[in-house]
Amino acid sequence: DDFVQKDRISAENFRKIAIECGVKKIIYLGGLGNKDKTTSTHLSSRIETGEILSSELEKIDVIWFRAGVVIGSGSTSFEIIRNLVEKLPIMTTPKWVRTKAQSIGIDDVVHYLDEARKLGIQGSHIVDIGSDLLSYEQMMRQCAKYMGLTRMIIPVPFLSVGLSSYWLGLFTPVAFGVARSLIKGLGSEVIVENNNAKILFPDIFSSSFEQSVKKALREVEEN
Repeated sequence: DDFVQKDRISAENFRKIAIECGVKKIIYLGGLGNKDKTTSTHLSSRIETGEILSSELEKIDVIWFRAGVVIGSGSTSFEIIRNLVEKLPIMTTPKWVRTKAQSIGIDDVVHYLDEARKLGIQGSHIVDIGSDLLSYEQMMRQCAKYMGLTRMIIPVPFLSVGLSSYWLGLFTPVAFGVARSLIKGLGSEVIVENNNAKILFPDIFSSSFEQSVKKALREVEEN
């Protein structure tokens, strides 16, 4: 329940110790989104962590990556989508399934992080990364297609956060507390808002949602 305070303390300690130890650059992977009255505590904390790490730019450089739905075997977001599609031929879903979000393959995320180590720039840079812009419903329908399944998705207006969390806990490998935090953030669009990925990393071309999902599914089949 106190993860926000723990995140805040961890970020402040990390920045302080990194500076004391002579670290030249922090590379942080956080989430897309903006802080406002409708933003979930989970998303707000991801943003606040980036702000804390970037608060002493005269002493340390920061490259702050922001990603949306990471597609890869083992990714919480992907495992939720995969398990729901795999186990439920008919789904009654909350309105958040129509929220838009930008996906990115796990290999592309790692590629950005690796290249950021070598990037010789100073100061703070917020780098939004992402590929296809889809709703969660579109992601589930496309994932079903790639798995060779036919699925019916029926959005309804009355599924609460708590009920949705229990639903995910029942049909996916995600714990109730984690599911609850994630679902609270699913009403907010997570969309790339700057072009810094192309400017700073022109040689990286993100895979499509289809390519990332098919690769993740192959890895699941191969254990």
